[in-house]
Amino acid sequence: MDEAYDFKLKCERCGRTVKPRPALNSCPHCGGLLEVEYDYRRIEEGGGLKVFQSKEDCHQGMWRYAPLLPHPRNPSNIVTMGEGAGSLIPLRWLSDRYGVKLFARYYGINPTGTHKDLGVSVAVSIAKDLGVDKVLTFSTGNAATSITAYCNRAGIRSVIVTRTDVSAEKLANLITLNATIVMVKGLRDPWSLLQSVSGVQLMTNFLNPYRAEGHKTLAYDIFSRLGEGVDFIIEPVGTGGGIWGTWKGYLELKNYGLVSKLPKLIGVQPEAVKHAVLAFESRKTEAEPFDGGNTIVQSLADPIPLYGDRRPLAAVYGSNGAMIAVSDEEVLKAIMEIGSEGLFVEPAAATTLAALKRGMEEGLIDRGDTVVLSLTGTGLKQPEVISPGEGNLIKVELKDAPQIIGRMLGGVKVEG
Repeated sequence: MDEAYDFKLKCERCGRTVKPRPALNSCPHCGGLLEVEYDYRRIEEGGGLKVFQSKEDCHQGMWRYAPLLPHPRNPSNIVTMGEGAGSLIPLRWLSDRYGVKLFARYYGINPTGTHKDLGVSVAVSIAKDLGVDKVLTFSTGNAATSITAYCNRAGIRSVIVTRTDVSAEKLANLITLNATIVMVKGLRDPWSLLQSVSGVQLMTNFLNPYRAEGHKTLAYDIFSRLGEGVDFIIEPVGTGGGIWGTWKGYLELKNYGLVSKLPKLIGVQPEAVKHAVLAFESRKTEAEPFDGGNTIVQSLADPIPLYGDRRPLAAVYGSNGAMIAVSDEEVLKAIMEIGSEGLFVEPAAATTLAALKRGMEEGLIDRGDTVVLSLTGTGLKQPEVISPGEGNLIKVELKDAPQIIGRMLGGVKVEG
């Protein structure tokens, strides 16, 4: 362990450990990905597991789990805006419709409307504690907004690399936050571009070892509410930081002796960008690039898998789960169905319900199973995907309005 921190960074390739320091994005010895490791016995003996004793203490946000996260040496360097508040939401109407016990973890209430805030809060907090003054990342919008917002709070300059097809709403978020944006025409492989820049802290999943740590808290949230009583967790897979973090969180819960049964993880991708799905179907541990055209699921639309999707695939294999691809048409239907539960979600989040239906059709998920959907972002991120024809919009003349309104209310009498 580093004397200053109660965690270490271990290379998944060569197994060496290194101390946290500014601009460290990969193993300095072999270039492998770094992973945060803890002294689990010390955490347990220090009372860290007491965070699970208060099952309803869900309004303090993600940092209620601070003893189990890579937290700064100086607590004042924690950069938080209340991300991770709230708990699991039972989806009663959809549970009845599909015959499963369905819950959602809705991250649209996070400060920037996305689950990215979880990992970014951890990564920026450590960066601030290390004295980092500038960071670099690639993003199609959600992570960029989150990183810019949290870096603004921390006094760290952020530079965002993105493509030219980022949605107008996400671009507006970045501009409002005074982000420094480098929009690259014809950018196909952003990961190689980022790694060609040296001397700066990267904020991309896995290249930054801390972001996935925030996503462990989905496992903690589910355990706090349901204990071991969950069969499947369904998550969208872009770079895979979310599903990898969830899996790591469950492995830690098992190491602490809190659970013996682990849920099966299902990762979801759009059919147009299903590199991890194809690798899973071939039982490969590493995915190859796949570009099947355009998709409305902008947050998951990168055709180049980061580090070959090795980590999300490992999470799926390790949990005896699966990878599922869904169509844009299925996603649009799922957005509307989730909306019937009072939740407005972006396309990436809606892939989870679409995957649930696919999983039941294929016999992977059975009636009566308990399933948690990770609803990763608010629909305000991409409202343009919904057209008036999707809903119950009726245009009428003023003179006809009273009768039409009465009819819509089920025969209520309207005068005039």
